[in-house]
Amino acid sequence: MELYHHRISTCSQKVRLCLAEKGLDYVSRPVSLEEGEHIRPAYLAVNPNGVVPTLVHDGQTILDSSVIMEYLDDVFPSPRLSPPTASGRAHMRAWLRYIEEVPTVAVRFPSFNQVFLPHFAKQSAEQFEKDARDRPLRKHFYLRMGKRAFPRKISNNLWRGWPRQSKGWTSPSREKARGSSRYTFAGGFMRRTIDGSDGRSWS
Repeated sequence: MELYHHRISTCSQKVRLCLAEKGLDYVSRPVSLEEGEHIRPAYLAVNPNGVVPTLVHDGQTILDSSVIMEYLDDVFPSPRLSPPTASGRAHMRAWLRYIEEVPTVAVRFPSFNQVFLPHFAKQSAEQFEKDARDRPLRKHFYLRMGKRAFPRKISNNLWRGWPRQSKGWTSPSREKARGSSRYTFAGGFMRRTIDGSDGRSWS
Protein backbone atom coordinates (compact mmCIF):
# COMPACT_ATOMS: atom_id res chain seq x y z
CA MET A 1 0.00 0.00 0.00
CA GLU A 2 1.39 3.39 -1.04
CA LEU A 3 0.32 6.86 0.04
CA TYR A 4 1.25 9.91 -1.99
CA HIS A 5 0.92 12.85 0.37
CA HIS A 6 2.29 16.12 1.71
CA ARG A 7 3.28 16.71 5.32
CA ILE A 8 1.06 19.77 5.99
CA SER A 9 -1.79 19.02 3.59
CA THR A 10 -4.92 18.75 5.74
CA CYS A 11 -6.39 16.17 3.37
CA SER A 12 -3.20 14.10 3.66
CA GLN A 13 -3.37 14.39 7.44
CA LYS A 14 -6.92 13.00 7.44
CA VAL A 15 -5.77 9.86 5.65
CA ARG A 16 -2.64 9.44 7.78
CA LEU A 17 -4.79 9.66 10.91
CA CYS A 18 -7.06 6.96 9.52
CA LEU A 19 -4.08 4.71 8.70
CA ALA A 20 -2.64 5.28 12.18
CA GLU A 21 -5.95 4.47 13.90
CA LYS A 22 -6.08 1.19 12.01
CA GLY A 23 -2.40 0.41 12.58
CA LEU A 24 -1.78 -0.04 8.85
CA ASP A 25 1.67 0.00 7.33
CA TYR A 26 2.19 1.83 4.07
CA VAL A 27 4.94 3.09 1.82
CA SER A 28 5.22 6.85 2.17
CA ARG A 29 5.53 8.75 -1.11
CA PRO A 30 6.01 12.44 -0.20
CA VAL A 31 4.95 14.87 -2.92
CA SER A 32 6.57 18.31 -2.78
CA LEU A 33 3.90 20.91 -3.47
CA GLU A 34 6.55 23.59 -3.08
CA GLU A 35 8.55 22.15 -5.97
CA GLY A 36 5.46 21.55 -8.08
CA GLU A 37 5.82 17.76 -8.10
CA HIS A 38 2.03 17.37 -8.01
CA ILE A 39 1.65 18.90 -11.48
CA ARG A 40 4.53 17.07 -13.13
CA PRO A 41 3.84 14.22 -15.59
CA ALA A 42 5.13 11.52 -13.22
CA TYR A 43 2.56 12.35 -10.54
CA LEU A 44 -0.24 13.22 -12.96
CA ALA A 45 0.10 9.67 -14.28
CA VAL A 46 -0.90 8.53 -10.77
CA ASN A 47 -3.46 11.23 -10.00
CA PRO A 48 -4.63 13.21 -13.05
CA ASN A 49 -6.22 15.80 -10.74
CA GLY A 50 -2.78 16.88 -9.54
CA VAL A 51 -3.68 16.97 -5.84
CA VAL A 52 -2.80 14.98 -2.73
CA PRO A 53 -3.41 12.49 -1.24
CA THR A 54 -3.52 9.43 -3.48
CA LEU A 55 -3.71 5.86 -2.21
CA VAL A 56 -2.51 2.92 -4.31
CA HIS A 57 -3.56 -0.50 -3.00
CA ASP A 58 -3.62 -3.87 -4.74
CA GLY A 59 -3.08 -2.22 -8.08
CA GLN A 60 -6.03 0.16 -7.60
CA THR A 61 -5.69 3.94 -7.34
CA ILE A 62 -8.05 5.63 -4.90
CA LEU A 63 -8.51 9.42 -5.03
CA ASP A 64 -10.02 11.99 -2.64
CA SER A 65 -9.23 11.95 1.07
CA SER A 66 -12.77 11.20 2.30
CA VAL A 67 -13.20 8.46 -0.29
CA ILE A 68 -9.84 6.98 0.74
CA MET A 69 -10.92 6.88 4.39
CA GLU A 70 -14.15 5.09 3.54
CA TYR A 71 -12.23 2.70 1.30
CA LEU A 72 -9.82 1.86 4.12
CA ASP A 73 -12.75 1.27 6.48
CA ASP A 74 -14.32 -1.12 3.95
CA VAL A 75 -11.14 -3.07 3.19
CA PHE A 76 -9.72 -3.05 6.73
CA PRO A 77 -12.84 -3.07 8.96
CA SER A 78 -11.02 -3.42 12.30
CA PRO A 79 -11.14 -1.15 14.16
CA ARG A 80 -14.29 0.21 12.62
CA LEU A 81 -14.25 3.99 12.15
CA SER A 82 -17.69 4.45 10.61
CA PRO A 83 -21.12 3.80 12.17
CA PRO A 84 -22.65 0.33 11.79
CA THR A 85 -26.03 1.59 10.55
CA ALA A 86 -26.98 3.14 7.22
CA SER A 87 -28.45 6.19 8.96
CA GLY A 88 -25.30 6.62 11.01
CA ARG A 89 -23.12 6.49 7.90
CA ALA A 90 -25.42 9.03 6.24
CA HIS A 91 -24.85 11.43 9.15
CA MET A 92 -21.11 10.79 8.89
CA ARG A 93 -21.08 11.56 5.15
CA ALA A 94 -23.13 14.71 5.67
CA TRP A 95 -20.59 15.90 8.22
CA LEU A 96 -17.70 15.06 5.86
CA ARG A 97 -19.39 16.96 3.03
CA TYR A 98 -19.86 19.96 5.31
CA ILE A 99 -16.15 19.97 6.22
CA GLU A 100 -15.22 19.75 2.53
CA GLU A 101 -17.64 22.39 1.29
CA VAL A 102 -17.49 25.07 4.00
CA PRO A 103 -14.39 25.32 6.25
CA THR A 104 -12.02 23.67 3.77
CA VAL A 105 -12.97 26.15 1.06
CA ALA A 106 -12.97 29.16 3.42
CA VAL A 107 -9.59 28.38 4.97
CA ARG A 108 -8.00 28.14 1.52
CA PHE A 109 -7.69 31.93 1.26
CA PRO A 110 -5.78 32.67 4.50
CA SER A 111 -3.76 29.46 4.28
CA PHE A 112 -2.56 30.34 0.78
CA ASN A 113 -1.59 33.81 2.02
CA GLN A 114 0.31 32.40 4.98
CA VAL A 115 1.85 29.22 3.55
CA PHE A 116 2.28 29.55 -0.20
CA LEU A 117 3.07 33.24 -0.63
CA PRO A 118 6.80 32.87 0.24
CA HIS A 119 7.13 30.20 -2.44
CA PHE A 120 5.27 32.23 -5.05
CA ALA A 121 7.49 35.23 -4.29
CA LYS A 122 10.47 33.31 -5.67
CA GLN A 123 8.78 32.73 -9.02
CA SER A 124 8.66 35.03 -11.98
CA ALA A 125 5.22 36.19 -13.12
CA GLU A 126 5.59 33.99 -16.20
CA GLN A 127 6.48 30.88 -14.15
CA PHE A 128 3.60 31.47 -11.76
CA GLU A 129 1.10 31.76 -14.61
CA LYS A 130 2.49 28.66 -16.32
CA ASP A 131 2.22 26.62 -13.10
CA ALA A 132 -1.32 27.90 -12.55
CA ARG A 133 -2.41 26.99 -16.07
CA ASP A 134 -0.79 23.54 -15.76
CA ARG A 135 -3.04 22.64 -12.81
CA PRO A 136 -5.88 20.26 -13.70
CA LEU A 137 -7.94 21.67 -10.81
CA ARG A 138 -8.36 25.19 -9.40
CA LYS A 139 -6.33 26.90 -12.13
CA HIS A 140 -8.80 29.80 -12.17
CA PHE A 141 -8.49 30.11 -8.38
CA TYR A 142 -4.72 30.48 -8.72
CA LEU A 143 -4.98 32.91 -11.62
CA ARG A 144 -7.45 35.07 -9.72
CA MET A 145 -5.33 34.91 -6.57
CA GLY A 146 -2.22 35.96 -8.47
CA LYS A 147 1.41 35.83 -7.45
CA ARG A 148 0.85 38.20 -4.52
CA ALA A 149 -2.10 36.25 -3.11
CA PHE A 150 -5.38 37.71 -1.89
CA PRO A 151 -5.73 41.09 -0.17
CA ARG A 152 -5.46 40.74 3.59
CA LYS A 153 -8.96 42.18 4.08
CA ILE A 154 -10.52 39.35 2.04
CA SER A 155 -8.58 36.55 3.71
CA ASN A 156 -9.11 37.94 7.23
CA ASN A 157 -12.87 38.30 6.71
CA LEU A 158 -13.17 34.74 5.40
CA TRP A 159 -11.01 33.35 8.20
CA ARG A 160 -13.02 35.17 10.86
CA GLY A 161 -16.44 34.32 9.51
CA TRP A 162 -16.45 30.84 7.97
CA PRO A 163 -18.30 28.90 10.72
CA ARG A 164 -21.13 31.42 10.80
CA GLN A 165 -21.75 31.58 7.08
CA SER A 166 -23.29 28.12 7.01
CA LYS A 167 -27.01 28.12 7.75
CA GLY A 168 -27.80 26.11 10.83
CA TRP A 169 -24.18 25.82 11.99
CA THR A 170 -23.82 25.15 15.70
CA SER A 171 -20.40 25.06 17.31
CA PRO A 172 -19.23 21.78 18.90
CA SER A 173 -18.79 23.47 22.28
CA ARG A 174 -22.38 24.77 22.22
CA GLU A 175 -23.72 21.36 21.22
CA LYS A 176 -21.75 19.71 23.99
CA ALA A 177 -22.98 22.23 26.53
CA ARG A 178 -26.56 21.40 25.54
CA GLY A 179 -25.80 17.71 25.98
CA SER A 180 -27.30 16.85 22.59
CA SER A 181 -24.21 15.24 21.11
CA ARG A 182 -20.50 14.65 21.50
CA TYR A 183 -17.78 15.50 19.03
CA THR A 184 -14.78 13.26 18.74
CA PHE A 185 -11.95 12.86 16.28
CA ALA A 186 -11.37 9.25 15.29
CA GLY A 187 -9.11 8.13 12.50
CA GLY A 188 -9.56 11.31 10.52
CA PHE A 189 -13.38 11.23 10.74
CA MET A 190 -14.56 14.25 12.67
CA ARG A 191 -17.72 12.54 13.69
CA ARG A 192 -20.89 13.39 15.54
CA THR A 193 -21.84 10.40 17.64
CA ILE A 194 -25.57 10.01 17.45
CA ASP A 195 -25.83 7.40 20.19
CA GLY A 196 -23.72 9.35 22.72
CA SER A 197 -21.11 6.59 23.08
CA ASP A 198 -17.61 7.49 24.23
CA GLY A 199 -15.78 4.83 22.23
CA ARG A 200 -13.06 5.76 19.74
CA SER A 201 -14.49 3.43 17.14
CA TRP A 202 -17.70 1.63 16.27
CA SER A 203 -17.50 -2.12 16.78
